[in-house]
Amino acid sequence: MVADSLALEYNNIKKEISQSPFINADKTGAKLNGKSHWFWTFMNFKSVFFLLTRRKEHKVVKEVLGENYQGILACDGLKKYQKAVKNIQRCWVHLLRKAKFLAQKHKEQAKTTYNSLCELFKEIKKVTIKTPKEIREKI
Repeated sequence: MVADSLALEYNNIKKEISQSPFINADKTGAKLNGKSHWFWTFMNFKSVFFLLTRRKEHKVVKEVLGENYQGILACDGLKKYQKAVKNIQRCWVHLLRKAKFLAQKHKEQAKTTYNSLCELFKEIKKVTIKTPKEIREKI
């Protein structure tokens, strides 16, 4: 079978991802034969690891990254990730969406925070691979 012939490489990618100091992760739902499934994606700067499960729980994250993952996981901030990993970095899209929601709900200080985050994001988007390291680190 094709899956059997790729098992070694698949496990090598999983191991590489679990040892990466920084990972992006996401999941999305899908119906297969009328039943709910979840496509999980874990990626570093070099590789992408895909997993299809029937479960949408933090144990899936621990199965991929291990029980004591010490790196930083960039994700949407879903509690399932927070139960599995200590160091979470919320992705900008989800952070700004949440900040906007709070600004609309709580006004004043939350609106100031939201506006500040939007300005910071504008500055970050200007950074490219050609931006000198000192400037990237400062931003």
